[in-house]
Amino acid sequence: MKQLLKATDSRAAGYSAVACGTLLSEILKEYQALKSGLLKAGADGLVKVGRLVAELDMLSDIRRIGEQVEKGSRYLADLTGKAGRLTE
Repeated sequence: MKQLLKATDSRAAGYSAVACGTLLSEILKEYQALKSGLLKAGADGLVKVGRLVAELDMLSDIRRIGEQVEKGSRYLADLTGKAGRLTE
């Protein structure tokens, strides 16, 4: 997530929407793997239901933060011309 947060600074010289999208894809893959593992642990009775729900909620929040940060950086890049769409 730290890499994504650094990469999404659309004011930075090396900003790349593609690189941000790639980092987000990696986060989403990790999210799915962690979610799967937690659900399996819950199904096997290794994690109490309350704890399972709390962990899944936290994972979901982290995923959403990553998605929103990436989306916001793309929009800001578009608005400021960093994406090449609004430059003269």
